[in-house]
Amino acid sequence: MNEHPTLTAERSLTTANAAFTPVRSSEDVRGRRVAARDGQTIGKVDDLILEAETGRVRLIVVSGGGILGFGKHSWPMPVDVVDDLTPDVVFVAIDHDTMDAAPMMAPDPDDRAHLAEVYRFYGRVPFWVASYSPPDWTIPDRGLG
Repeated sequence: MNEHPTLTAERSLTTANAAFTPVRSSEDVRGRRVAARDGQTIGKVDDLILEAETGRVRLIVVSGGGILGFGKHSWPMPVDVVDDLTPDVVFVAIDHDTMDAAPMMAPDPDDRAHLAEVYRFYGRVPFWVASYSPPDWTIPDRGLG
């Protein structure tokens, strides 16, 4: 029985680091710095969360904070919050201070209850909801692929 009547057919997610699904090099932003709209660094893209059936990148996993790996935090962010890409930086449509309250990464990247909380936090419609509409922007390919 589906406890979420607004959900479309279940689609499983996987992390790019664990997946065999290829990611186009222009979409592979792992390792790039993530900057808030004010230019402050939030962290770096540590991983991508893909929809297994389509290979579409649905979330980026941003890691930051800590010293020598201690106290490091990881936050999932819907790709819908990405404003711009450069060869070195992923710019996101949030303020640096917002990250203090952002949901952390759950142990299971396909935990729909947690992902719904993530999408709600960023004010976005989850990709699995029938009313979801992908971002209407095109990030220019600056020779990255």
